[in-house]
Amino acid sequence: MGALAIGATAHANTLDTTGWLNGSIGMTVHQGSLTQNVAAGGFTGVWHSGTPDVATPITFWCYELTQYFNPGTSYPNYTASPLAGATQLAQLFQEAFGSAASSRINSAAFQLAVWELEYDSGNLNVNDTASGFYATGGGADGAAARTQANTWLLGLGSPGTWSITRLSNTIHQDFITGGDLPGACCKRTVPEPPVLPLVLAAMGAAALIESRRRLRSRGV
Repeated sequence: MGALAIGATAHANTLDTTGWLNGSIGMTVHQGSLTQNVAAGGFTGVWHSGTPDVATPITFWCYELTQYFNPGTSYPNYTASPLAGATQLAQLFQEAFGSAASSRINSAAFQLAVWELEYDSGNLNVNDTASGFYATGGGADGAAARTQANTWLLGLGSPGTWSITRLSNTIHQDFITGGDLPGACCKRTVPEPPVLPLVLAAMGAAALIESRRRLRSRGV
């Protein structure tokens, strides 16, 4: 018999994307054979979950390079779940989230740093053309955003208290946000009781029944 899994079931929720966090910077990103023009920056929105509806304002960033969405659009059928193995992303949120919304350059820098941590397992440098991910273009603002992203990446330290939640959809962009959200999918496993104590208890009960049967047969 397998372990009994209990907890919340994943339910589809709605993500309202209200717009840019603080504008964006147009750049070109490169990952493997993929090269594409993007608008780098964070977003604001509202996460809707549960019945009755619980509306939670959130700030979020793109997590993928191969899916798209339109800011200002409402998207149903999203699920939220804790992002496993997100130690460095938690460190990034700890170090830089407080500054990410302060300017267009910082918002774009935070987005570049997120992609760097997701797509590059080697040298954490968004200018390194020999690595798994890098960005180019954007003029002076693009260069400033890349410099800021590299500064944050070099300074990654303690993850603090941040947890990272992934917002997933099969046909639209996946996002990440810092912290937990209502309606997030979670599951915990409750192990079965050890087998040997159960067997011993059953044997003891059987012995007690047999002993009482023999006493009754003797008229005791």
